[in-house]
Amino acid sequence: ELKLSSNKLTDIGASAFANSLVPQTKGSTCAPIRRLKLGDNQIGDKGAKALSKALQNNWRMSGLYLSSNLITDEGAKFIALTLDPNNLSDKVKRKGGLIEIHLQQNSIGDSGAEEFAKYISDPLSRVTALLLRGNPIHENGAKALAKCVLARTGFGSHSSLISQIGGVEKIPLYTDVQWTAVANSFAPTFQVPDSSRAKNSMLPPPLPIKQQQSNNSEEEFNLVRYLHTLKKQPQPTTEILLNNKNLNDSDLESLLVFLPSNNRLKLLDLSGNNFTETGLISTLKSLAHISSLQTLNLKGNKGVLEPSVLSALIMLVNHSSNIISIECESPFSESEIIDEDSLTFDKGERNVKDLYIHLKRSLKFNKLINACGDLTQRVEEGQKLSDFLSQEKSGWVLRKRANLKPITVASLSQKLLLVDSTQSLPVLNLDENPSLDINAWVCVATALVLNPSSIKSLSLQSNRLNDKFITTLSPAIAHSNSSITRLLLSSNQITSIGANSLASAISFNKKLTEIRISSNPIGDEGAIKIIDSLKNTSIVILDLEECNITDLTIKSLSKVINDNNNNISSFSLEDIYLGRNKITSIGISDLAPIYSQNKKLQHVRLAGCPIGDDGMKILSDNLENCEHIKSIWLGACGLTSKSGKDIAKIISINGKPSKLLNEVWLAGNNLEDSGVQDISKVLSDYKLCSIQRIYLASNKLSVDGCTVIASCVESNPNIVGCVVNNNSGFTNTVKTRIETAQKRNFDLLSKSKKEGKSLVELFNQVK
Repeated sequence: ELKLSSNKLTDIGASAFANSLVPQTKGSTCAPIRRLKLGDNQIGDKGAKALSKALQNNWRMSGLYLSSNLITDEGAKFIALTLDPNNLSDKVKRKGGLIEIHLQQNSIGDSGAEEFAKYISDPLSRVTALLLRGNPIHENGAKALAKCVLARTGFGSHSSLISQIGGVEKIPLYTDVQWTAVANSFAPTFQVPDSSRAKNSMLPPPLPIKQQQSNNSEEEFNLVRYLHTLKKQPQPTTEILLNNKNLNDSDLESLLVFLPSNNRLKLLDLSGNNFTETGLISTLKSLAHISSLQTLNLKGNKGVLEPSVLSALIMLVNHSSNIISIECESPFSESEIIDEDSLTFDKGERNVKDLYIHLKRSLKFNKLINACGDLTQRVEEGQKLSDFLSQEKSGWVLRKRANLKPITVASLSQKLLLVDSTQSLPVLNLDENPSLDINAWVCVATALVLNPSSIKSLSLQSNRLNDKFITTLSPAIAHSNSSITRLLLSSNQITSIGANSLASAISFNKKLTEIRISSNPIGDEGAIKIIDSLKNTSIVILDLEECNITDLTIKSLSKVINDNNNNISSFSLEDIYLGRNKITSIGISDLAPIYSQNKKLQHVRLAGCPIGDDGMKILSDNLENCEHIKSIWLGACGLTSKSGKDIAKIISINGKPSKLLNEVWLAGNNLEDSGVQDISKVLSDYKLCSIQRIYLASNKLSVDGCTVIASCVESNPNIVGCVVNNNSGFTNTVKTRIETAQKRNFDLLSKSKKEGKSLVELFNQVK
């Protein structure tokens, strides 16, 4: 079978192709094609003549399909010659010849029908199917066809030929008895042979034509005629309504030929028919070429809830962003609530309910894509996705950050659907685009839900994202195929509602290692939910800075650890940011033991929390002998000179040379000169203190206090960074002393690493 339908072939193409159907040299054989399908082209009479001449010498061809072309009576006469034994070669007479001829939807009239009737009436004719529906055949042509059928078959034999030959204009598909009535009404003198009547004596007598019409006042729906009517309209149709027509898979051939030629179709209603899984999938493949389609109704068909059909529907919706509505049966019972943001997925998504939810999400995605497109009226045009995103060998890489527009985000969202698991986008950074409408962001989130394996690192900071976005994004994070390892959502408008949704998703994800949700008003409720979800996950970094949390969150963190049999090692958490919150000394009493017991937590990040001197005392008592803490951030924590001794206890090696602490932030407090004096007793001695950086800016230090710090830097070669600006005593002399000592210490440290010598040994040589 060779199918060349819908290819805009003309007479020239048909003539050229006809030459290949016959043997070119003596002794050669003809092309091994049995069925030639050339429907829905632009082939006219000249093309029909060329094909006819070729088929008169081709003994292999049994089926010729030329529906929906430009063939008139002249072309029909040429094709009819292929049925005339006098025109056929001896080999064609012996071995074969045409059995099926399809000529629906052409311009063949009475003379063409009469020509076919002449040869079909031959009792030796091999033709079993002649389709002429949708042609302007009237009484004379119908009369000739009726006579030839009756002359060849009598009553009852070869009824398939009779039904196939029917369907000419104004004449429905008749039985052989009804064909007799038609013939008698057209030609009263025409009589069926008595022998035929005798062999079929059990059949009822011929029906008068008027009686036959009264019993068929409601004519059976003819799909080919309906499509032919649509095709002859001046403009392509925008709606095809085939609901409740009792159609089945065998009726789809003409529809599938018609669909690709319609580039304006918006609504296709196939509800209430008998299409099975096979027929529906064939239809959906054909619809993939129609970009204008918006609405599809498949309700009431047998195969609509088959997994393969739902998968094909999802592919169709993802392929065409204009489809926003698909009607089909729901696999959910009336008592079940359809949750389009459900987190439960069968692996591979072959479960019918999961596929149905996936389909609903895909439709929602298309609506969002269209919404983003509508927003282009309010923004400048000219921005292209390629301006900031490129595809390289390692995957898709972000070129540069851009001030995105809605239409660009819509384009990006469609691109995300095409990324497969082997080509994940390493980083997608869409920070600082606060002017975008929330629908544009939901569009991105929905694309990630539909293709959760598309990216590894997602950064959406400073975009005014709200709970609606997080609720939409959460299924992508929770999905078993999710590739996201870093999720950065800082500086948005996420509340406890969004945090709850995010926490649920985190509990399902085993790949996520970093979450930053700082500067969002999630409060204690949201923070507690997120902390509760950390058990048995891979989260290493959690950023909760400036989230409006209090001591309640810290108490919950302590409780979660204690409820887990004090086995802190079951958590992967290594770094938690808690700065700029409302954590007081009460919270520190719960938090300090966590830092001292969990060796994975190496950084104390509490800058901006009002812990005061009491909180500092609690930290000092718990961290004094900790060897694993690397940095302590206590800027702007309300510390006064009373905390000087407690700070000195923490930074002191205290007989533990393996202590890792090397950075202390104390800026923005009120330590004053007396507090610095207590710190300097340890800071000035490299045998007691091994920290490398200390920050004491904005601590109300006079010249005496700043001078003491400068002396510490000069006498301790470990210190390579010291900041004491924004103090009244920070003079140029102090600045020069500190910078000179820092440079010397840095050079000594570099030389020590390069030469493998002791830093103290090199320092003593310099002294």
